[in-house]
Amino acid sequence: MLKLITLILIFPHFTFASDSRLSWGKLLDTKSSNPNIKRYQEQILFQAKDLAAQKIKATEKIQSEGKLPTEAGVSESRAAVKEMMILPKLSVCARLATDLVLQKNCKDSALRGLLLWASIYKPNGNPINECSFIPWIEAWDLMRPLLSEAEINKLDNFAKDLLLAGDLYYQNLKVTNGRFYNNWASWRLAIRSLISFGLADQSLIKTSQALLETHLEHNLKQDGVSIDFLERDALHYHVYDLEALTITVAHLPENFISKKSKSSIETALLFLKPYFLAEKNHLEFVHSNIAFDLKRKNARLSEYQNIPWDPNNARKLFRLSRVLFPSLKSWTQNIVDESYDLFFKLQIESLEK
Repeated sequence: MLKLITLILIFPHFTFASDSRLSWGKLLDTKSSNPNIKRYQEQILFQAKDLAAQKIKATEKIQSEGKLPTEAGVSESRAAVKEMMILPKLSVCARLATDLVLQKNCKDSALRGLLLWASIYKPNGNPINECSFIPWIEAWDLMRPLLSEAEINKLDNFAKDLLLAGDLYYQNLKVTNGRFYNNWASWRLAIRSLISFGLADQSLIKTSQALLETHLEHNLKQDGVSIDFLERDALHYHVYDLEALTITVAHLPENFISKKSKSSIETALLFLKPYFLAEKNHLEFVHSNIAFDLKRKNARLSEYQNIPWDPNNARKLFRLSRVLFPSLKSWTQNIVDESYDLFFKLQIESLEK
C-alpha cells in the first residue's frame, strides 16, 4: 500500500481541453500531409451514410467470459457488441462531415447508440466482458464537443459506473487470485485508464497510473514472458494481454506510463518475434491448467487445440504496436496492408510519426 501511495504522489498533473481527451494524433486532421489519413477519412464518411441509418442494439448483459459460443446469450451479446463497433466511425463522421445532413445523421445515430448502451447495460466489472466497451469509450470521447451538458452528464455517469464496477469487482477478489496479475487486470486497467482520462479526473488518473505500474511488475517478466503465457502455455493469451496494454499506450499521453513499464511492454512484444517469424514453433495450451481451456478444446474450437501458434493471430497487435515501438518495424512490414477495420486503419495512420 505504501508503494502505491508513493507512486500516486510522483505522477504528473494532466491538463485537458474541453473537447476530446484521449490521444487521437491526427485522426481529425483534415489538412494532414499523410494521404492515407485523408483517404480513410473520406472512406469513413462514405461508409457512414449507410451506418447512420442502421438501428443499433444494446443488451443488459454481455455474455462472453467463461462461455462457449453455443451457450445461451453468447450469440446475442456478440451481435450487440459488433454493432457497438460502428460508434467510433459515426463519431468521426459527426466531427468531420461538411454535408450538414450527413453530419446531423451521424451525430444523432452515434448519440442514440451511446445513450442506448448507457440506459440498458448494467455494469458488473468483469473486464473480459466489459473490454467490449472500448469502442463505446472511444466514441464517447470523440463526441464530447458536440453534445449538450445534459447528454455529457448522462454518458459521463455511465462511464464512471463502468469504472467503479471494475473497482468493486476487484475489491471482492482476494489478492492471491490470479486475475490480479494476468490479462484480466490488463483489461481492467485499460478500461479504467481510458475512462479516467475521458472524465478528466485527476484522482482517478493517478490511481490508474499507480495500479498499472504495480501490475506490470507482476504481469511481465524481465525476459518478456507474461503471466498469461506461464499460466496457459499459450501465445494466444500472451497476445491477448498485450492487446490491452498497447491500447492503453496508444490512447493516453506519452508520460502516463513510465519508461520502465513501456520498456517491459516492448520486451514482451519482442518475445514474440521468433514465433512471429516462424523461427520457433509453440504448441498451444499443452500444459495449461485452466479448466476452461480444456472445455474449449473438447468443444473443438480451433484456436484452443494443441496446434502450433498461428502468427496471423498477432497481426492486429503488431499493426498497432509497430507505430508505438519503432524497434518492431523492421520485421513486421508484411502486416502493413488493407485488411483491417477502417477506423483502426485511420487510427494507425494518425499515430504514425
